[in-house]
Amino acid sequence: MNMKKALVVTAGAVLSYSLVFEVIANQKLRLKTDVIATVIESSGADDGAWQRAFPETLTMTRGMERAGVKGCGIFNLQVDAQGNVQDVDTDIVVPSFGIRRHARDYLESWQWEPTGQSGTVKVRLDFCIGGATNDEVREICEYQATLPCSNKRS
Repeated sequence: MNMKKALVVTAGAVLSYSLVFEVIANQKLRLKTDVIATVIESSGADDGAWQRAFPETLTMTRGMERAGVKGCGIFNLQVDAQGNVQDVDTDIVVPSFGIRRHARDYLESWQWEPTGQSGTVKVRLDFCIGGATNDEVREICEYQATLPCSNKRS
């Protein structure tokens, strides 16, 4: 008789454990995303440095989040005297799939502080995914921005 009770308790423990595991497995963990823009160099402005007119927080597109796209790109922007982006030229994008188009969309929509003359701006964009909080993903992205944006393996 004691043997049957022990078997029931064990079966109950396994059943409750599997239910808890199933509930946890069905909860989707949504990692946070972040985008950091770094002006590498600029020319043509009176003081030698262009600044964005409206430096809003950048966000990743839903498609990039779903695809898990992360990486970096370096771009050269041609800015006119009114601060509008006229042309975007790509130096490098890693990985080559998924970032180029979205980065160009960001960059082409930016407005720069007008200086009365045209110039060029070299910008690095880092797209990051990771961490459970905004602070964690910002820390990850800030670290990524210190690494070389290159597809060369060392």
